[in-house]
Amino acid sequence: MDEILKDLLRLEHSKGALVVGRDGLVLSYVGMVDLNVDTVGALASSTLGTTEVLGDEAKIGKLDQIILQYEDGIALVQIISDEWLLFLMGDKKMNIGMARYLISKTGPKIVKSAKEAF
Repeated sequence: MDEILKDLLRLEHSKGALVVGRDGLVLSYVGMVDLNVDTVGALASSTLGTTEVLGDEAKIGKLDQIILQYEDGIALVQIISDEWLLFLMGDKKMNIGMARYLISKTGPKIVKSAKEAF
């Protein structure tokens, strides 16, 4: 799974990626050397709660992806299965469209790898 995640780091300006369970437990990560990966994973998972309810209440459908833009960077949280999320972060120059494309191609590979491992 690490090799699959490393492909995401080829995206210019990406800084790290992780796969986390909906329970907040990190399964795998690459990059993110200066961060507490377990905390980031737990927080990425916890972002789903209110945003899923918002989609339900606004009648706009099931949550697929969250894009967060901060002063110094960008984070994407992609639901890749009922059990797992993919978190990708980069600096402000990371191309969001390309990141979304790569996540859509990488997600199924990660799910397959995770199912084989567990």
